[in-house]
Amino acid sequence: MSYARNLLSRGEEVVFESRQHWFAVLGQTWPFVIGAVLAFAVLIWSSTSDSNTILQILQIVSLVVLIVSGARIALTIWGWRNQEYLVTTRRLIKA
Repeated sequence: MSYARNLLSRGEEVVFESRQHWFAVLGQTWPFVIGAVLAFAVLIWSSTSDSNTILQILQIVSLVVLIVSGARIALTIWGWRNQEYLVTTRRLIKA
């Protein structure tokens, strides 16, 4: 990220740029991925079944779980993509 270079003091140079491994994202999001897959499976199953009140409630709950899981996964990936570590000659910057 270029704005972090503006934070460098006189004589300081960037030695190494990095971000967390993608396994860190996987570790935070795996319950939401499983929840989204199960919610999608329930939506598919309940759409082929007879329509009654319990199945309609189950469809609504599954849709909410699917939306929340998708949002959580997207926010985690977005945060991972925008977080970078810069090692300089004098310090570590978490940008």
